[in-house]
Amino acid sequence: MNNPNHIFQGSCEKLPIEDCSVDVITAIQAAHYFDLPAFFSEVDRALKPGGIIGMAGITLPICTDSATLNSAATKLCWDIISEHGFPDKVTLIENNYKDLPVPFPGSRQEFSVEIVSEWKLQDFVDHCLTFSPVNTMLKSLG
Repeated sequence: MNNPNHIFQGSCEKLPIEDCSVDVITAIQAAHYFDLPAFFSEVDRALKPGGIIGMAGITLPICTDSATLNSAATKLCWDIISEHGFPDKVTLIENNYKDLPVPFPGSRQEFSVEIVSEWKLQDFVDHCLTFSPVNTMLKSLG
């Protein structure tokens, strides 16, 4: 590989890279879409010895000004995700992939990053509109 800092994009089940050719593979807020056995097989094939797989989930925004609004918004989001998105993987998403069965012994390192931002209600609504289950629901409603 001529460019040591090249970024590749492709299907996670068939990565467009050579065997044992990369140091890092990342997947952010995406594992619930994957055929996980096929993905982990590709990770095992593509990573160099000692390579790193980085996977992270993103939590729902938290409204610090109103516990009532926060509770209602969170419930609504999880209800939509459960019904219109990934009913079999809600817990996986909700726990930020902490329960993801990673088949690489000793590879799990958990950490969290908190981003604090002030949003108006419309900002929260706009954020929720980026969720594929929300868009699936809206399409189903016509």
